[in-house]
Amino acid sequence: MIIKRTVVLCSVALAFLALTACSGSKVVKDTPAELQKISSALSSRAVWSASFDAPDDRHAQAQRPLIMDEIVYVADATGLVLALGAEKGKKHWSLETEVRLSSSLGGDENILLVGGHDGEVIAISKQDGTLKWRSQVSSEVLAAPTLVEDVVVVHSIDGKLAGLDLENGQRLWVYESNVPALTLHGIGQAVGFRNQVMAGFSDGKIVALSVLDGQVLWQTAVAVPQGRSELERLVDVDATPVVKNGVLYSAAFQGRLVAMDVQTGNTLWSREMSVYEDLAVNDAAVYVTDDKGSVWAFDLRSGTPLWRQQGLFARDVSAPVVHQGYLSVGDFDGYVHWLRLDDGEFISRSRPFSSKERVVLLQPDSSGALYALNAKGKLKKLRVEKRAQK
Repeated sequence: MIIKRTVVLCSVALAFLALTACSGSKVVKDTPAELQKISSALSSRAVWSASFDAPDDRHAQAQRPLIMDEIVYVADATGLVLALGAEKGKKHWSLETEVRLSSSLGGDENILLVGGHDGEVIAISKQDGTLKWRSQVSSEVLAAPTLVEDVVVVHSIDGKLAGLDLENGQRLWVYESNVPALTLHGIGQAVGFRNQVMAGFSDGKIVALSVLDGQVLWQTAVAVPQGRSELERLVDVDATPVVKNGVLYSAAFQGRLVAMDVQTGNTLWSREMSVYEDLAVNDAAVYVTDDKGSVWAFDLRSGTPLWRQQGLFARDVSAPVVHQGYLSVGDFDGYVHWLRLDDGEFISRSRPFSSKERVVLLQPDSSGALYALNAKGKLKKLRVEKRAQK
């Protein structure tokens, strides 16, 4: 059984399940923190916006834009793939795939890759949007396909990782993990490093495979199932791993935040915490949103906590991103918050969407703009600038 990702805890209760009991006691939904007034140091304005079909929060989250060479590429649930100019949002090309798309886009400077609800994998020319090939994997594809050493790596919801030939989509190998009876409906993406690919699975493990033949190189448990109920034993690794300077950073729901050697899988440090959103990493720290809405910074090398911001408790906070020297997160009420990197204090806040829809993801580009996507599938490009000092 698969459970959607929106999480509110009562030990391990999920809000959308509408449970009336949790470990024998009544579930009481946490009251979201009230926002405190701040003097915003930044101003943000929408440069352009676009809307895409998003029947639910999960599909909206799968519409993460791929931004390359001044073009914004995006796919929606109806099967439409678009290339938009980053400056004004003008359409360069579009393709109707006639497939119910369920993943965001992956690829490189030449090719786009996207997955579908029924296990379709589609390769598209970035230049003009023409279809290059179609292939098929075992089940729904939620994470963007990853291109590693001319192999397309596809992570499907049934716990399988498939390697496809870049030229024609032919299957090269398949790895199959053990899938628990109950899992979150996660969308963590596989990542490549040299000739290996790493992915997190719903059994709480990170596995590294040879991208050439799919052979297991190492595996490390980020979380170990504990408790009596299936809910208590949820340990999905849904956060996309991040590799920096030969170290892989990952986190699990009801598990740990870990740093491990990317070539051996040996744990360098770990911290107990519950995470299902992606991580942000810079030269100094790992930034994490936990499942209760706290935003954390941990020292990159030692894992020592640097700060914790609890002002967004139970506000369904998005994955953090580093943007213009600050940390940005979105929340359930349509707000974007900017925090200082050195101490986590709020320095600015804005609400880019008129409706109170959750900001499901934020993504910066090389020009300094920030793209915000809400749960209804509306994408906005925001220009963020420092306010003039009075």
